[in-house]
Amino acid sequence: MDTILFDDQESDSPRVLIVGSSALTRAGVRTLLVERGATVVGAGSALDPFDAALPQTDVIVLLNADQLPTILDSSPHTAILLLSDQWPAAPPDADRAWGIVPLDATAAELWAAVVALHAGLCVLPPELLASRSRGRVPTAQPIAFAEALSPRENDILQLLAEGLTNRQIAARTTISEHTVKFHLSSIFAKLGVASRTEAVRVGAQRGLVVW
Repeated sequence: MDTILFDDQESDSPRVLIVGSSALTRAGVRTLLVERGATVVGAGSALDPFDAALPQTDVIVLLNADQLPTILDSSPHTAILLLSDQWPAAPPDADRAWGIVPLDATAAELWAAVVALHAGLCVLPPELLASRSRGRVPTAQPIAFAEALSPRENDILQLLAEGLTNRQIAARTTISEHTVKFHLSSIFAKLGVASRTEAVRVGAQRGLVVW
């Protein structure tokens, strides 16, 4: 089937629509994102069948650069993440959250880009950005002051953004899972959030997460 609608994921995660000509690539990208907590609302070769889902879509993951003009015309506000090694001929305007990740991006990099776009940030490879003079680049809105995270909490927030589980975080930081949960509770309280996805989103908005 060329077009698939999904509606069985959790509602508090970034809602993603995948558009691309290759069914195999769409399936692979969906698997990578769902494993890290994204809600994939649909996947297909064109945007038209998903018109009804666009108001609830946070990020369109676009697998083919040649479809970008159509996506821009059809969805003037939704964030767009393009998988490409080339700067688009007609990039989105500066008032839209958008980004590019290379074709060989890791699962963690893809997920981090989705979270950043969901937070209203811009995701551009430095090597592409340096070769272009694009004027103003979309940035996050001004943010309110929040209680500072400790160095350990900053480390754990970064690992959350990479999609690691509590057990994986414990192994990476050589602390117990119980201690990881304690730090997560502190992070949630300081950021004023109630979930891992919200913590990464707010952390990205406040410049605490390094992509």
